[in-house]
Amino acid sequence: MYKGSAFAVYSKSRYLDFIEVGTIADDIDPGPFKHYGIHALNHIIDVVSTEPPSISVIQRDREQE
Repeated sequence: MYKGSAFAVYSKSRYLDFIEVGTIADDIDPGPFKHYGIHALNHIIDVVSTEPPSISVIQRDREQE
């Protein structure tokens, strides 16, 4: 269950389930997690964190191509 498209915030996911059962992290230490998904053309980048991610747009230098 998530909101968004290219950048999604999951309220429930299999990845959050894995973090809960596959690691020692829990809602107390280090704290409640959120699952963020960045959906690109051929890949999905999953981020689980107690803090929202910081995202910056970087311009490519076309002279180096």
